[in-house]
Amino acid sequence: MLTQIVAGRVYDFSHVVGRWGEGLGFNNPVKAVLGEGDLVCVLNRGYEVVPIVPWNRSGKSARVNMLTIGKVPGDEEIVGEFGKYGDSPGQLIWPAGIALNNRRNVHVTDEWMNQVSTFDLEGNLLGLWGAPGEGDGQFNRPSGIAVDGEDNLNVVDSFNNRVQKFSGEGKYLSQ
Repeated sequence: MLTQIVAGRVYDFSHVVGRWGEGLGFNNPVKAVLGEGDLVCVLNRGYEVVPIVPWNRSGKSARVNMLTIGKVPGDEEIVGEFGKYGDSPGQLIWPAGIALNNRRNVHVTDEWMNQVSTFDLEGNLLGLWGAPGEGDGQFNRPSGIAVDGEDNLNVVDSFNNRVQKFSGEGKYLSQ
């Protein structure tokens, strides 16, 4: 049994959620973020990293699953899923980081596209920003992303060795 102690509290492993595949299944889940209530958003990279499965351009590779996790095994519910492989606005190639802000918008970094995409919980694209480069607001493999208390976004710009700060709408603020 996995046990973790944090600030005087003990957390015990409860149960596993999901399996390989679609629905409650995952395809190379790389990050998860907690939302209000029991909402969990899971970022999947997709089939392309599994060597025995052919590259899948049908829209089920890179995606975000949304589910609620119950208190007992089997009490999970898939709330939705969105995302499609590609380089058009709203599509993902190599998603790396995920964050959920106070307005319940989902922000996803894409290391291949060097950009951040923002979606609502229905998967509608609300905005995107970023481009390859070393300047302010540009990225070289943006990986992690976190929301601060003012709904600003802090993006880990991995290969530029920095963290950049943006407004919730994607306006560059500082590094």
